[in-house]
Amino acid sequence: MAANGQVFQDAQSQEETQVYDSDPMDVEKVNEEEVPLTQADGANDEPEEETQNHDSVVQVPASEAEEVCASPAKENEPEASKQLVQPDPSRGFRPLPAGAASVEGIGWKDLREMGQGADQYCSTCRAHVDPAPEKRVFKKGHHQWQCRTCHNVTTLLYKRMDMKNLQGWKDLSEAQVQRFYQEAGKCLALGQRSCFGKIQGCLIDSVTQSEVHRQETNVKGEFLPLSVWASKGYNTEAIEAKAEKRKSDMFGWVYRVNVLSINYSHIEEECRQRVLQATRKVGQSKPAGKAKGKGKNIADGAAAAGNGEQSGSKAKPSKSKAAKPKVKVTAEEKKEARTANNPHLGNVRKALRLLEPVIKDCKSILKCTSCPEDLKEELQAAQQIVKDATKFKSAAQVAGQQGKVLDPWTYENETCKELAKNIKSKTESTRSMDQLLSKMDDTALANLKKAAEERLSATDVE
Repeated sequence: MAANGQVFQDAQSQEETQVYDSDPMDVEKVNEEEVPLTQADGANDEPEEETQNHDSVVQVPASEAEEVCASPAKENEPEASKQLVQPDPSRGFRPLPAGAASVEGIGWKDLREMGQGADQYCSTCRAHVDPAPEKRVFKKGHHQWQCRTCHNVTTLLYKRMDMKNLQGWKDLSEAQVQRFYQEAGKCLALGQRSCFGKIQGCLIDSVTQSEVHRQETNVKGEFLPLSVWASKGYNTEAIEAKAEKRKSDMFGWVYRVNVLSINYSHIEEECRQRVLQATRKVGQSKPAGKAKGKGKNIADGAAAAGNGEQSGSKAKPSKSKAAKPKVKVTAEEKKEARTANNPHLGNVRKALRLLEPVIKDCKSILKCTSCPEDLKEELQAAQQIVKDATKFKSAAQVAGQQGKVLDPWTYENETCKELAKNIKSKTESTRSMDQLLSKMDDTALANLKKAAEERLSATDVE
């Protein structure tokens, strides 16, 4: 009986260990199986028959059964809690949702969002991002968040403009990019039809500010006395202490002050031209030539066709050139093109007003014998300017309908004004000389001609 009791105790301990390792909450099952095993230790076998005859036998007091069942469960509680996967705060995980004891039963999508931690901010405008999928964009490759507004602004810019080749866009700092997206998001939130024009204006301002900071400043300085710097409002004490100085025989000590100067309007105009040209490039079709994905031109195709005929294979007929797709130009783009072309068009009209009357007046004296050669050369230059101005004027009208920005007008107003003045004065002097010669007889003309020849052949002494 002792041996049998030892066998039953070993079997009981092994079964209890397996039950508690699998699940510490199955205490009631252990209770029911434990009662007949404990009764087997005694010499009386009658409880086994009662167990077979009745559904449940309660031979052990409830207090002793609770103590027996509670002791292994309390010992196994730390091991069970160690097996639960808890999020690591050092890796940036957010705390578990309310009511969740572990990450078991949570989907991979929720785990991925929990892994982002508290860094739920847009990578461009730095605004807080709503974790709802319909209100944000998640970049898997860079593990970045981006709000829907910034995503729409980026899509609109790259769709309507050539942002990859826009000079100055990649040079923007993080603060400038953040400021641009914040302003562009406000323009996009208005929902007006002219939102792209306002976003384009924000882009011009951002690129201009970046160019001003990056632009090399012109440093100019002159050596002047302190009295001159004081009259201009400078601090003479700081100049005398820090500025470079030299000794002048006339003014004594003179000081040089480096003055920084930036032509902001010129830089802004350059940046505006870049943005407008980048907008214009989007609607242009690719130049005709080599087909996309093929390195054969028309001559290679003809040679391949000839080789095919010799080998007996049928050559495919060459396809006609595809018609260029018509690009729809909006009223906003037309207005922007006219605004960019109007300053140059004004200079063209001013050149036409200056040169056309002068050319018409000068043509009447070209056949005169007294017309100088330099007047003829200047007249040809004026006619070429008028010809170019007429072409530019007609091209500006077409460009306004197509939304294109023309190249700047190359001739300056001062050049046209000086040329018109020279032609006018020489025309009047030539006409006066011709009228004077017409009143002279043959003898006077012969004497005048002889005097002119002697003057040309005379020396300085004579």
